[in-house]
Amino acid sequence: MASLGHLASRHGRRSGIRDAAAGSQGNAGRHPVLVGDGLDAVERGQSASDVRSRLGAPFHEFLLYEDGPDTCTAVRINGDVVAMAQPIDRCATRGVRAGQTRAAVLQALGAPRETCWVYSRPPNGGYFRARGVCFTDDRVRMVVRRWMRE
Repeated sequence: MASLGHLASRHGRRSGIRDAAAGSQGNAGRHPVLVGDGLDAVERGQSASDVRSRLGAPFHEFLLYEDGPDTCTAVRINGDVVAMAQPIDRCATRGVRAGQTRAAVLQALGAPRETCWVYSRPPNGGYFRARGVCFTDDRVRMVVRRWMRE
């Protein structure tokens, strides 16, 4: 997967995090509900709870925050635990580190400006089909289906 620092850029490249909704060729690495692309049932404006009930829990989630001089801009959650926070130094200063719970991140940083749920992942590197859903204010802002290179 591309580096989180690159994916979390505020302008222009910010969509990369949405694009990182990792995918794969064929069905390997895809969330079981997406075989046959269950994302077709997801529409802009739907609530996060509607998407969760339809697609289930994602492989992982990105919490995206505004970029600023002392801001932790992106946090990747696997299950309910922080897998990565970027930039590392700014996130650590704000009390966010790998291994913490999602709830601890929300307590330290507040609500993110955007979240992206990842429903596919690359099997072994190379090109893959990214599939995911991004939310603003708890509503679907974008459904991601895009070929990417890990």
